[in-house]
Amino acid sequence: MAITKYLDTHQVFTAADFAAAFPGSVTDVNLLARATRSGAVDRVRQGLYVSKSGQFSGAQADPIYVAAAAADDAVFCFLPALQLHGVLHNAVNVTQFYSGRQISRFEYAGQAYAPRRRRPKGLLVEILGSKQVLFDSFARESATADSAPEAFDVSEADLAKQVVAAERQRLFSPSG
Repeated sequence: MAITKYLDTHQVFTAADFAAAFPGSVTDVNLLARATRSGAVDRVRQGLYVSKSGQFSGAQADPIYVAAAAADDAVFCFLPALQLHGVLHNAVNVTQFYSGRQISRFEYAGQAYAPRRRRPKGLLVEILGSKQVLFDSFARESATADSAPEAFDVSEADLAKQVVAAERQRLFSPSG
């Protein structure tokens, strides 16, 4: 059956994704409701679902995938970006992300999702400010920092200039 194959291959999906997988079907809403009632699918929030079928039975959905499905334009903040790259473990069970749309906070499976409205101006300053706070904390509390008290993040200024220039070009250019 097509719905079983879909649920076995798509762990996190939206109602729109599900409907697109079954074009011309007027029963996609009924199929999704039936799968939710049977426990094959969890409803995370309106329009967002997690499959509990097949290979996903008993598996925890990755919070990054849930957030990305909640907002197709999601931009991950500093700490979730580190989680995405496998550099940091999420000890507080909160996934923060920015979106151009207003999305209310939600929770799923013990994980809190804290979307914030993305603003073209100020976003990079806020992200880079968080990076500076983390670096300052590392520099104060690190054994390496004790041996090199003059240490500072040399990439910060150049990185910020490059990122700001690229974002200005993307956001404010006539073609973008």
